[in-house]
Amino acid sequence: MTVSNAERQALKARAHRLKVTHHVGREGSSEAIVAGIRQAFAKTDLIKVRIRAEETAEVEAIAKSLAGAVPCELVSRTGFVAVLYRELKRQEDK
Repeated sequence: MTVSNAERQALKARAHRLKVTHHVGREGSSEAIVAGIRQAFAKTDLIKVRIRAEETAEVEAIAKSLAGAVPCELVSRTGFVAVLYRELKRQEDK
């Protein structure tokens, strides 16, 4: 799943008004955090995550590994906040 530049800009604009919904501690992402984010993606397609780390390189690495584990797209990272996107799966009528 890749997001075009135009879609990425639109997602960033939408994410601007969102509040952080998940927090990742200094120890990095755990299976419980990944599971919580997967559950959140059942209801929404865009999530903000605050990552507590010492250096920006560490924040970037945690954000990328989190996006790979969920799986979802890392839209942007500003400071200690990462914006994650995954397309909503629509349930088909039976």
